[in-house]
Amino acid sequence: MINAYANFTFKIDDNRTDLYLFQPGPVATVGKNTSPRLYLTVGCGTAFTRALMLSFDMKSKTSKQSPWLFNEGNFIHLHFDPLRQRLFGLRSVFTFTLVMEEYNTKTLEVIQQITQQDTDQYKYPIRSSSAFDYKENWIVEVRSGYESGSLQAYYLKMNLKLIGKKKDIVVEFYRIGNLRSINTMTYDIKTKTILITSQFGSINNDLFMFYMNPYTSNYTQQTLLTKTPDNAALRDIQAVFDEKTRHVLFIIHYGQSSFDEDLCWSIIVQFDTMKILSKKQINNEYYVSSWQLFNL
Repeated sequence: MINAYANFTFKIDDNRTDLYLFQPGPVATVGKNTSPRLYLTVGCGTAFTRALMLSFDMKSKTSKQSPWLFNEGNFIHLHFDPLRQRLFGLRSVFTFTLVMEEYNTKTLEVIQQITQQDTDQYKYPIRSSSAFDYKENWIVEVRSGYESGSLQAYYLKMNLKLIGKKKDIVVEFYRIGNLRSINTMTYDIKTKTILITSQFGSINNDLFMFYMNPYTSNYTQQTLLTKTPDNAALRDIQAVFDEKTRHVLFIIHYGQSSFDEDLCWSIIVQFDTMKILSKKQINNEYYVSSWQLFNL
């Protein structure tokens, strides 16, 4: 059963709203014990593009829209730093350009552009696949790009201590051997461990899990998460981590190559052991591929 927690409305500078396929983007949560607030990004899944941000006060149930409205690109990740009270995110501007910006936590105005990156140099990021360590003040990503005609995975680390000191805050970038791409990254700041899912070049495109060291990019032998159904292709996978229970919830959406209905699965995994605790098929009537999961 799904219950509505909040409803949002927002405005764009175009009356032809039927041209836009609005989709939720990365979410950041703030002050779970004091003044709980959500920061939600909105983008588009078509050539007609608008990108904006909303803040939502979970006590007063009121929302605020960003004073800016971007006409290109989408958000890739969004983070809140509880030590420095900093809200920042990475978004695409054009096909080959990425920018990281800091936003005012009350007005949502852009405070500063932290850095700008070229995808020819630093490849393509994967949405919501980043590990942010606010204690050590760094971000690690696994990006993907083509090299010699084949898809490859790359390790990228940004040192956030360099903000305001250097334009380029990337301190490590290199190809990860025998890894082509990933699907999700789930970071545990306590154990300094990343749980990654990837199809890992499987002939059947099955989904695997493995741990990655955020400092070295070394990863363990993969463990099967789920097999891909016959005549199906992965459309979307999201992961959300509950630090208290140490459980990771995966919502996986498969598209069918025939006229059969799409398939959606809910899988709960124990973070520290990769043990699958539950797996069940869920109803697709709520269009789970358009959801954005987050932990309150």
